[in-house]
Amino acid sequence: MKIYVFPEGDPADPENFVAPIRLLDPLKALSVKYGVQFLCHHPYLESELLNADLAIVQRACFNSLRELNHGLMLLHKARRAGVRIVYELDDHIFCPNLPELIAASAVDELDEEAYNLTQAHREILALADYLTCPTEPLAEALHQLGCAAKALVIPTSLDFNRARWSSTLLTPQETKNHLHIGWSGGSRVGRDLEIIVPALTEILRTHPNVTLVVAGSLKYARLFSGIQSKQLRLLEWVEYDSYPALLSIFDLALIPMQDHAYNRCKSALKVIDHAAVGVPCICSPIAPYITFPKLDCTPVLALDEEWLMRIEEVLQSNRAGELHREQLAKDARQRYGLRENLSSYWSAFNEMIAEPVDSEFVIR
Repeated sequence: MKIYVFPEGDPADPENFVAPIRLLDPLKALSVKYGVQFLCHHPYLESELLNADLAIVQRACFNSLRELNHGLMLLHKARRAGVRIVYELDDHIFCPNLPELIAASAVDELDEEAYNLTQAHREILALADYLTCPTEPLAEALHQLGCAAKALVIPTSLDFNRARWSSTLLTPQETKNHLHIGWSGGSRVGRDLEIIVPALTEILRTHPNVTLVVAGSLKYARLFSGIQSKQLRLLEWVEYDSYPALLSIFDLALIPMQDHAYNRCKSALKVIDHAAVGVPCICSPIAPYITFPKLDCTPVLALDEEWLMRIEEVLQSNRAGELHREQLAKDARQRYGLRENLSSYWSAFNEMIAEPVDSEFVIR
């Protein structure tokens, strides 16, 4: 099987998270176990596209309209030559009202140029023979946009055999006297974070031995201006290989999300990430978290008015030694490990080589 890949971002960039998780790590594992051959797009390799069985395009992978138009030309040519076109999406980047969903945030501003370029990638939806995505709601939402491609739902699995996941967990003794509540994330989440500001402000006021750790997009630190600086720790975004070690600093992770179309199409990747290093999460009670099969103590669900109570409960469980981090990490890695779930990718890729089928979605 030969696969030509248009990954989002530079595959060699150590800060590239998206391409390894949903595309490159699975392809490397398929290469080792099943002999799959794959190439990442490069101008010098374009002729190889016509020799591929599948061409996989990831998210908004083209950096300009000129690149996008050239890519569409290549994909049309490949499709005429019998190459199956696959569009890999891990969230609803084409959500119709996305600008309105972030416009009211005190922190986020819409980058209109980047947004318009992303929306221009919708032409790939019309061209694709197949979609691959991690959740059923995302597959349904893309079909509601008029996409006729068959959607294969492949739940996200992580390659826990890689060195990035070998970081040592904090021992109970190290976490007993001082607790770290953490949040990590990228852009377009200002309105989500605003949900938990009152609860966190109160928690830190009444618990001097608790520190809030904000990692990733540090612009969100301004939301917590009411918190004493000695209880607020800011961590710059790290390379993907250092990401699990960063998460292991937390004793508790918070994942607040407003209930709207964009968030409902997300996957539970963050819960898996944190659980894999033994960190429980409190999440908003929306898809994907309400359908997530619980792993020991995670996730705990909290309505907007329940965050203070839920955080207090988890902190108390931590102090009482009732949170078993090592067992949580073990269970998460066994359930969501790429090695254990590689057959889902292999089955899907073999199906996509077959003749095109009518629009529908299949859960792997």
